[in-house]
Amino acid sequence: MASNFEPNVNPPTPPWSARDSSISQIESTGVNERKNGETSYNDGSLSLRTVDEEERPEISISPTFAATAPASVNGLQGISPLLLESASSEDLGEDGLVEASLDDEVENQLLSQRFHLDSPEDDERSSLYSGMSEGLEFKVADFMRKIADLENNLKKATDEKEELHNSLKSSREATATLMRECEKLRGEIDRLKAQNESASLAHQEKVTALHREVKRVRESSESMVLQYAQSEKELLLLGQAKDGVERKLKEMLREKESLVTRVRTLADEKSRLARNMDSKCAEASQLSRDLEKSKEELTARDVKLKWLQNKLVEEMEAHRQTQNDLKQTLGELQDARDETESVRRECQDALSRCREEAEDEKLAIHQQAEEAELVLKAREELGQAKARCQSLSQTNGQLEQKMWRSPVKMRRLLCWLTVILLMLGRCICSPPNLIMILMDDMGWGDLGSNGEPHRETPHLDRMAREGATLTDFYSAAPLCSPSRAALLTGRLPVRTGFFSDNAPGRNAYTPQEIVGGIPDSEVLLSEALKEYGYRTGVVGKWHLGHRPQFLPLRHGFDSWFGSPNCHLGPYDNRTLPNIPVFKDDRMVGRFWQPGEFDFSRPPSEEGQRLWLSNYTLRLVEEALEFVTRGKEGTPFFLLFTPDATHNPLYVSPRFLGLSNRGSYGDVVREMDWAVGQLLAALDRLGLSEDTLVVFGSDNGPALVSKCYAGSAGPFLCGKQTTFEGGMRSPGIALWKGRIRPGTTLRMPLTQMDVFPTFLEAAGVPVPSGVVLDGQSFLRELVWAMRLPIPLSMPIALLTNAIGDVPCRPVFLYRGDRLMAVRVGPYKAHLWTWTTPEGELRQGIDHCPGECRENLTTTTPTDHRRLPLLFHLNRDVGERFPIPPSTNEYSQAMKTIRQAVAVHEKGLVLGPPQLNWCDRSVMHWAPPGCEQLDACLPVPPPKPYKCSWPH
Repeated sequence: MASNFEPNVNPPTPPWSARDSSISQIESTGVNERKNGETSYNDGSLSLRTVDEEERPEISISPTFAATAPASVNGLQGISPLLLESASSEDLGEDGLVEASLDDEVENQLLSQRFHLDSPEDDERSSLYSGMSEGLEFKVADFMRKIADLENNLKKATDEKEELHNSLKSSREATATLMRECEKLRGEIDRLKAQNESASLAHQEKVTALHREVKRVRESSESMVLQYAQSEKELLLLGQAKDGVERKLKEMLREKESLVTRVRTLADEKSRLARNMDSKCAEASQLSRDLEKSKEELTARDVKLKWLQNKLVEEMEAHRQTQNDLKQTLGELQDARDETESVRRECQDALSRCREEAEDEKLAIHQQAEEAELVLKAREELGQAKARCQSLSQTNGQLEQKMWRSPVKMRRLLCWLTVILLMLGRCICSPPNLIMILMDDMGWGDLGSNGEPHRETPHLDRMAREGATLTDFYSAAPLCSPSRAALLTGRLPVRTGFFSDNAPGRNAYTPQEIVGGIPDSEVLLSEALKEYGYRTGVVGKWHLGHRPQFLPLRHGFDSWFGSPNCHLGPYDNRTLPNIPVFKDDRMVGRFWQPGEFDFSRPPSEEGQRLWLSNYTLRLVEEALEFVTRGKEGTPFFLLFTPDATHNPLYVSPRFLGLSNRGSYGDVVREMDWAVGQLLAALDRLGLSEDTLVVFGSDNGPALVSKCYAGSAGPFLCGKQTTFEGGMRSPGIALWKGRIRPGTTLRMPLTQMDVFPTFLEAAGVPVPSGVVLDGQSFLRELVWAMRLPIPLSMPIALLTNAIGDVPCRPVFLYRGDRLMAVRVGPYKAHLWTWTTPEGELRQGIDHCPGECRENLTTTTPTDHRRLPLLFHLNRDVGERFPIPPSTNEYSQAMKTIRQAVAVHEKGLVLGPPQLNWCDRSVMHWAPPGCEQLDACLPVPPPKPYKCSWPH
């Protein structure tokens, strides 16, 4: 039926965008409705509907309009649908308006039906049809007028939509401006957070309120689109809301200005507090010096003061509450450090933490003052005890004389008596076991935990995850022997004499023909620990002198298995002897023998056949045997120094060809396996929580061996140079239960710090009269677990000034010449020299492919007037020196020059040990060669000055 037919006119997609299509307004006599994203118009005969998803209007003719002709007129029931069908097939023009022309085909049909009337009845029907046709044409004309009105309404809606779009755009720009201002304010707060130590909580609340207001404005802006799409009235209300938002934005800008003023006020307050803190720090420094002086006076009494330890036990009981307070303070300081890490990520926590740090620092200063009073009181009581001890010594003179005849035994007896008394008093922890693992020529970039892409060091990577990574772990020299001497003495090689002054700035070490070695005047770490009951051993390369007076058993080690020098060779045993292997103080064979050689444990047992390729396996067996004896309860110190990563490379057959990095990678995999075996033994024996393990390398990789060298990672150059690649070593520390897993220490540390760190962990005082260049970093390791430092440590060690390690300078020597200095993130090169020009012509290059003008020089270049300064946090590869004309350069060099002046003023050079060479002191007839029938003729002495090319 015609009355049930409702044609639709579907125009093409209009030009407005999908985002603004929800805005539709029609000013007519019809009814506008808005429901579910659809806007419609209806006046009873014509309807218009716009849908957001379709983005086009849909026009339909109502049933009333479609059924204009009476239903009783026969013959028109087929015409009305045709006409309506022709109307529904009309298209919209390119401008989005309905065209009013009828379809030609429909018009022809109407004419054909109109002029083919044969009967008289058809005449009557024709007249009726003529009247209906005229009415229908009138309706069509009326329909076209409504279409024109619709066009005008659509144009008005489009104009209003554009106005709304511009209004929304301006609102978004204002919101973006506000966000940029907020970002600028946040950046300003980030820049001032390190200085604003006393920022108030009110400031934080205002910043939080500002963020909430920004969020509210953003949400209001997003809801404005929906509000504008509802109606003209809602559009007006939204315009008013926009004005309100603009007023609020202006208010926020004014509030921002007030916040900036507040920040400046806080900066002034910070400066005032900083001045107060400087004065407090000066007082604390003086107090620390007084404590250090008191400590030296106490340790100078040596054995006699140990008689007073019974009294000290009672004193420690009285001071236990003070120690508990100190442990609580250390826990609070750890909380402050954790908050420092979180502050870098969240601005709000930074403001509150600044106040807490200021309060903690005040508490620490107050605590130091209280500790100083306690120490002074202890000194007075010790003086009284000394008087009582002197009176007792007069009545026991004979006993005292007998004990003084054997001071070592007396010290041991006193040490064990003290340990027993303290254990009975339940106020001391047993001293930990200590292991130092020192690789040979391994680079910083050889570890997977440091970014090596092949990840072929799973055991070392696990050690780093379960312990602490030492990212800035420096060796004391860019060469093996002086670096190892510094590790075991805690002193720079220029103090111990491990250098040569035959030519300035030359690297010297201990080859076969060297005459000198480690002096007897130096106190090694093994000697200091052995005096306090430690069992000591070294497994691997020694390299501190090979003459009998320089070997390990003469310097505090109870056992040794390894070689005195590098495994260079092979030699013919006529002009040059091959390097021997020692078991304790006697030779058990030589490297590079024409065949195998036997060695036994002990000689009466059946020996093993030792090849150079399985030498690492033998070292691991010796190390495991030494550690296994730790079950007996005596604390031990093990120095494990395999040398397979030093050229020429050697590797066990089962590791051959496993690495993606070639022969050197095979060796690294075996070294990683060796460390894993050692750590697994500690776990198996239940010693992991009682053992502090430190891993490092004696220097950077030997890049001169292009195909058989390690990786320096992102750093410049390698071994033999004082650039980062030659001095920075991989570093890991592990102490389960004491070091928080995953800890990272990014402060500058040196291998000389191992000496005082191990002593502090063992509760052993620094030997009297020894000037150390190393500083303990034990507190930085154990703070993260919030556990107390072992009570076996003396009070003088516990009350040292906190925070000395991160700020101290690091002096980088090459031979007897100070080449570079690092203070904080800045490193200044006073001299530069990489590879001599003569060696370059021979193909020797310690910085292959890294030529830098005025930096990687072939001759010693003096930069002391204007040192080359680098900021290592920004330029870890030392490629872009800071210009001397900048203020940053002036301020940094001022601090560095002051540090150098203080260092050189207190520096006393030791007698050089590496000046003289003689072929007669080579390994012709080492101790024990008689039993092996391996002694070689010794040539007559002929000393000469050693020539050091680097």
